[in-house]
Amino acid sequence: VGNSFQDQFLKAGLIDEKQAKQVTKEKRETGKKLRRERGVDESKLQADRARQQQAQHAAQLNKARDEKQRRQAVTAEIRQLIDAHRIEPEESDTPFSYTEGDRIKRLYLSPAQRQRVTKGQLAISRKGGKHLLLPLEIAQKILQRNPDYPMVILTPEESPPPTSDDPYADYVIPDDLIW
Repeated sequence: VGNSFQDQFLKAGLIDEKQAKQVTKEKRETGKKLRRERGVDESKLQADRARQQQAQHAAQLNKARDEKQRRQAVTAEIRQLIDAHRIEPEESDTPFSYTEGDRIKRLYLSPAQRQRVTKGQLAISRKGGKHLLLPLEIAQKILQRNPDYPMVILTPEESPPPTSDDPYADYVIPDDLIW
């Protein structure tokens, strides 16, 4: 077993017993102090991480709440637009057929309403399971606010210019063909 430097200095008479104990005590205290500081630093880091995570969670909740409020405001605005500008379909004996998605739907319209729908001046929409008509400008405002809102807008299709060898060029196909 080798002698430590402290023991060697004591034997040589360079330091006395009191100085050796003081050095040992200081060494022990600095070690304790370092361990305490390291523990404090780690607990501070953990507390900071917890605060950051809590702030991120609160920000996500606030963002979700704000998005929900925005959607509710848009829905209320669309409802107000529809209630203010809706046109009830006038009952008629002949149905107006149109496609909604991949289904063919029927709606009984008066001849004047049928003409406005086929020209693209009126749009067909639904509210509460009931079909109703809306002016084109209002329908476009609604689709700007919510592009997924169920709305059918018919656009009059322009026919290509007739060719010179077309035998049916003199016959016009009506846009409001009842089928």
